[in-house]
Amino acid sequence: MEISAIIVPMPPRFSSLDGTLRIFAQPESGNTPNAEDWARSISVEALLGLYLRAWLSVDNQLVFAPQRRVGSWLRSRDIARHTRADLPEGALGADQLVSVLAGGSSATPVAVYVDTQSVATALAQQIAPLTDVTPLISVMAPETELLHAFDPAATERILTTSTKGFTKTPEQEMNRLREEDIDGLGLAHNEWNGGLVALCHRFERRAVAHDLVHEREMARVIDLGIDLAVSAHPQRLQATASLYYEFPETTEP
Repeated sequence: MEISAIIVPMPPRFSSLDGTLRIFAQPESGNTPNAEDWARSISVEALLGLYLRAWLSVDNQLVFAPQRRVGSWLRSRDIARHTRADLPEGALGADQLVSVLAGGSSATPVAVYVDTQSVATALAQQIAPLTDVTPLISVMAPETELLHAFDPAATERILTTSTKGFTKTPEQEMNRLREEDIDGLGLAHNEWNGGLVALCHRFERRAVAHDLVHEREMARVIDLGIDLAVSAHPQRLQATASLYYEFPETTEP
């Protein structure tokens, strides 16, 4: 008699805030694909989101790029001295990003990291075209002051930091995020533990894990109930997450 096994995902030990997991992709370290091609390939996969960093060129043009694609280039050659046209092909203008999203899956979420007030202000002022082509924009920043530039009704605002930067107890830090209407906390994956994720959820904030590489790291934070995950290995993360969550079938547009 032939016996067929049906593998059913088991729930994580601790649930995420709304019972789902969002995965954001970034290129592998050292990988240098054309950013537009890379973003387009991710945008057709409805289960994955794009994780990008925003800069402002000398001619006040917003520039988006995968964090690991041209970040070192822009840091080593002061972006304030360059126009949008001077930047490498790995950088996307706002119009290009809108085009990529419009041609991909209508469910592609986008996470944008900003780290200066000028970039935050420019993105907040020019965010409307992006909101028309993506269901959700998550803005991540190392300071809450930068997040205050964004409309909480139109964006998800996430503080990306380290527990080493906490000046108060974790409970007080979570309460501060709630009082300032910051939606979530982003930490490196190895800084999350069950107590901290549970505390985040108790204050109805989302827990975001960064820098996930190995399957054991991915499984650990998923089991803790993480809400968002950023990885240069999104397919590996998605495969690991499928052991815990049931994902719908995807089709290219």
